[in-house]
Amino acid sequence: MSRFSCLATILSVGTFLGGAVADDEPVGHAGPDRVVTPVNQIVTPAGDQLDLPGLRPQAVALSPDGKTLVTSGKTSELIVVDPATLEIRQRVAIPGRGQLSYTGLIFSPKGDRIYLSNVNGSIEVFAVADDG
Repeated sequence: MSRFSCLATILSVGTFLGGAVADDEPVGHAGPDRVVTPVNQIVTPAGDQLDLPGLRPQAVALSPDGKTLVTSGKTSELIVVDPATLEIRQRVAIPGRGQLSYTGLIFSPKGDRIYLSNVNGSIEVFAVADDG
């Protein structure tokens, strides 16, 4: 399984596959391979993880060439990540977003645009530089 596959699995379904319930543990890292979620589930993810404090990823997309990963959640920004190094390359502000929850995130087939939609039908379009 590729590094991205592990990351995407953790981000998108990891909290649903949690093990035991943690009634009295604080939310966050509870050990090197143990995370307590805000809904008191314990997740023991495999592979490398990237902490995104303050962001609950709701959408994740990988560029067609596999060199750029983007995610967005309950913040007014799009996070651009290098999936090979798990380093944040850029944080892009989303204008006028407020508390809307974006649920659609995809790259164009050529990878030169990113489309981000919200539940009201608005679509933000971002240009992608040649270097990602």
